[in-house]
Amino acid sequence: MRLFLSPTSPFAREVKVALAEKNLLEKEHLVAVDEAVTKAAADASTGETASLAFLTLRNRAERLGLAARSLHTVSPLATLERGYAIVSDAAENKVITSVAEARPNQTVRAQLADGNLLARIESVTRQEKK
Repeated sequence: MRLFLSPTSPFAREVKVALAEKNLLEKEHLVAVDEAVTKAAADASTGETASLAFLTLRNRAERLGLAARSLHTVSPLATLERGYAIVSDAAENKVITSVAEARPNQTVRAQLADGNLLARIESVTRQEKK
C-alpha cells in the first residue's frame, strides 16, 4: 500500500489547525510543518516508508498536543478561566499575595480571564489558620 502525504492532506491540515488553535505555532512554524510533511512524501519510495513517516508525524503531533494540554493545565491563564484573579497594587503594580500587603482605601487591579478591574479595598480581614 502506498500512502501519499501532502501539506494539504486531511491529517496535515488537522495537525496544523490543532496546533494553531493552541497558539503553539507561529507562521514560520506552520511552514516547517508543511515542509516536514512534503519531505516525508518525497522520501516515501515505498508504502512502508510512507506509512512510517505518517505514523511518525502522527505520533509527534499527538505528543505535542499532550504537552500543550499539560502546559495549559498549569497556565496562569487557565487558572483565571476557572474564576480566580491576580490582584496587584494599582500604583506599584506589585502582586498582592497576602492580606498583610493590603490596606483599606488601597486601589488594586484584579486581572481576570477576560480583562481587568480597578477596585478600592474597603476593609481587610485576616483569616485565622485552622
